[in-house]
Amino acid sequence: HYTIVKRLGEGILGPVFAVTDTDGTEGALKLLRPGTLDERLDLARLQAWVGKASKQKPSGLVLPRACGEHDGLLFLEMERVPGRSLRDAIDAFKDGAPLPWIEDVFYALLEVLESRHPGTHGHLGPEHVLIASEPGDGVCVVTLSSWGRNRLIKPGLLTDDQLGREGAWGVAPERTDLNGQSPPEAQSYAVAAMLYEALTGRAPEGQYQLPSYVRQGIPPLFDDLIEVGLAYSNTDRFHKAVDLRIALEDASGGVAVDRAGLKRVALGMAALAVIVILAVLAVVMLKPSQDDLRAKEGERRDALRASI
Repeated sequence: HYTIVKRLGEGILGPVFAVTDTDGTEGALKLLRPGTLDERLDLARLQAWVGKASKQKPSGLVLPRACGEHDGLLFLEMERVPGRSLRDAIDAFKDGAPLPWIEDVFYALLEVLESRHPGTHGHLGPEHVLIASEPGDGVCVVTLSSWGRNRLIKPGLLTDDQLGREGAWGVAPERTDLNGQSPPEAQSYAVAAMLYEALTGRAPEGQYQLPSYVRQGIPPLFDDLIEVGLAYSNTDRFHKAVDLRIALEDASGGVAVDRAGLKRVALGMAALAVIVILAVLAVVMLKPSQDDLRAKEGERRDALRASI
């Protein structure tokens, strides 16, 4: 039924291949590796899940179109999305992507998270963000490939896989179970971690440096965005994707000023403020009091009477 064109990659559930079916329709086929699936999952349950997935709004999501079983292996057939993953793009840029590119890609990503399906990912990483249309093509289109994955995986496997990786930098500190739905604050953490890596070319591990210190030309408002997005406590983070998007818009509109320049401006403003205060004090001290004014008025009247 399917002809394998090439291998596309491999995830926690198994390898993914580019395929064409007997009608010539292109797709992506994921073989589900034994031992990774929930023990209760069989072909009938998988078919029911695919049926439910087909009712989802397709925009912004890579959804399964069919499923089956071959030689004892379950498989999913999905739409094949052209383009590259955010992981591949970040690796290609090495030392950080251009700011306009970052803004377009993350606007598109946050729009998907905001309006399509908040909270439906067990964990969201750069390998799950597919850039179907690059910003230079006119309109950036981002899709997500990890929808519903947590419903298939063996309990605890996703958590062990992600948290067992060195650094686990994209996982919010409070998350100990990734098989459940991801709270909005945890998604904000994951997006902020991806944004940091896109800006700097490095992961926000340990006591990370703020983006404007790592790379020249990054507006300082991005530092504030990253600090809030990667806050240790989930109560201190962005609570909705729309909040993160607004912060990104503000940061993108900021002016990139080097720290030394900011310090010089601040010192200049402080010196100017001291001069203004001294000038005001001098005016106040030189201004005659009411008693002085009354005395001078009395002298003027006395002089006027003496002249009459």
